[in-house]
Amino acid sequence: LSFIKELGVKNTSPISKERRMFCLYSCRCGNEIIAQKRNVDNGNTQSCGCLQKLNTSKARKTHGVSHKRIYRIYYHMKDRCLNLKNIQYRDWGGRGIKICDEWSTNFISFYKWSMDNGYKDNLQIDRIDNNGDYNPSNCRWVGKNIQSRNTRRIYKHNTSGYRGVSFIKNRNKWKSSICVDRQPFHLGYFDTPLEAALAYDKYVKENKLEHTTNFD
Repeated sequence: LSFIKELGVKNTSPISKERRMFCLYSCRCGNEIIAQKRNVDNGNTQSCGCLQKLNTSKARKTHGVSHKRIYRIYYHMKDRCLNLKNIQYRDWGGRGIKICDEWSTNFISFYKWSMDNGYKDNLQIDRIDNNGDYNPSNCRWVGKNIQSRNTRRIYKHNTSGYRGVSFIKNRNKWKSSICVDRQPFHLGYFDTPLEAALAYDKYVKENKLEHTTNFD
């Protein structure tokens, strides 16, 4: 931006007493804009908006899929791992889940891996090790039913604190059960929730299921 003239100082906030200097500038594209002097000086404002549009246009030309579902998946993957303001950050970036350098700085690399590893518009990206990072060796494309098995989150209505464990009042016992391919399986009744949780984990491991266990 090229400085033309000062337009004066004014207070733009009804709360703050801070006064800001505004000036008239000429943009490289030929437009004239009014901008806060401080923002131009520190580089926060670099154009009338044309530079941002140009960068967005270049990004689209680079891979041509910025409007497609796979790019949204990539964007949200990065956002929940890197953006502290993301409501999901606590369960991803906040507990140390990272994105490999190969993907975090290069969407094309992520895109090529996805196309070579079975990506379809009805699939979700899933980490094989739920405590591991997003990288080619720990990720796959799966259906929602498989992804829901591989989760560390325990539903709020679960009062036992363990996956697959519930209390049966009329028996005064803790029940262990599991759902495989939408079919429920009863694993037994136990005196403590811990015993029931261990039975759940044993069944998952012995049958080599996709389900997340209680104790990894």
